[in-house]
Amino acid sequence: MKLKIKKGGSKLGLFLILPSHMLFSRAAESLAVRVMKKHGFISDRDRITSSRTGLSEETMKAVFNEVRRFHHKHKRFVLVEINSSEGYNIKITL
Repeated sequence: MKLKIKKGGSKLGLFLILPSHMLFSRAAESLAVRVMKKHGFISDRDRITSSRTGLSEETMKAVFNEVRRFHHKHKRFVLVEINSSEGYNIKITL
């Protein structure tokens, strides 16, 4: 995953490369599920859907699986591209 932020005509900007294999790994998936359970976004009991988000543990795992599958098919897919009126250009790619 890549994050690019530039200001108008400036040559300086922010460019981050975040390894997708770490962000969407099984370990990251289990960590996300644990954190969401801790803060009440996913219910602990019998994997019932939480009233806060409507997400279950199976749904979260399915989302991670689909993101991994999509990333393998579409390597440079643009998730977000923003051009602000102040001249900032923000682009997040998968």
